[in-house]
Amino acid sequence: MESVISIAILAIAIAFIVLVRSALQVLQKAGRAADRIATLTETLNREIIPVSKNAASTLESADKLIEDANLTVQLVNKVAGGADRLIETARMATAATHAVKSTTAGVISVYEGVKQGIKTLRGS
Repeated sequence: MESVISIAILAIAIAFIVLVRSALQVLQKAGRAADRIATLTETLNREIIPVSKNAASTLESADKLIEDANLTVQLVNKVAGGADRLIETARMATAATHAVKSTTAGVISVYEGVKQGIKTLRGS
């Protein structure tokens, strides 16, 4: 019976050794996985922070471009308003020129009429 107990103890010891060895292998794999996760986390931190800063900078630049575009539109509207006023002023100047020409023609007609009248009066 002693030999059966010895064999049972030996079998339990071998099973325990195999179990411990398997557990150590699993722990080693878990350790390597943890190292890989740590490396991945460091890489992500190194890469994501600059990318996020670049994205923020790009958004700021886009905001500035939008502001500049809005200012440009406002300036164009002001210039267009000035151009409208210039066109209206040119129309008024043209109308005034026509009025002056018409008035000048009328004055010349009156002058010619007076001149003829004076000739008629002198000749009679």
